[in-house]
Amino acid sequence: KNQQIAVLEEKLSVLQLSNKIGDEPKRQQELARYLQLQNQVWEMEKFLSDYGMIWVGTKEDETSNVYLKEEEEPRVNPAASGPVLYPGDATTKYSQINFDLVLQNIKDLNILAGEGEAAVEHVTGGARLKRPDPIPLALFQNGIVMFNGPFRSFSQPSTQRCMQDIMDGYFPSELQ
Repeated sequence: KNQQIAVLEEKLSVLQLSNKIGDEPKRQQELARYLQLQNQVWEMEKFLSDYGMIWVGTKEDETSNVYLKEEEEPRVNPAASGPVLYPGDATTKYSQINFDLVLQNIKDLNILAGEGEAAVEHVTGGARLKRPDPIPLALFQNGIVMFNGPFRSFSQPSTQRCMQDIMDGYFPSELQ
């Protein structure tokens, strides 16, 4: 009887092992689909972040915890070049600011805004040419100063959105 149990247990372990091996392609497909969906979420959050918006979800989203909890470590896909991205990663990080691109886009935006051009301004007794008032912007290694106002660190979300708009070739949304 013990010998029969041992044989059946061995057959069971072989069967379980063969089932695990057979599920591997399915698991790889599920992982690929998961990463594809994760990338789509990241792209949507980046799009919303570019316009100063965030996804707040619905009541149903609160019950389904798709994202990792704070204490969990990010999982790495061996086939991918980096870790899986999570909400909040869509904002521009300090190291991602391309200052050469920012300077070039500021030059282009200045041309679009009419730099060097003058408009006719009607005054009492006639008219005169008036140039548009420039917006003072000082770029620093770790932040900006706009309108001679307070220093704005690149770690602030509003500054990140402003810099992302400029890097994308748009006037910052806060100036519209």
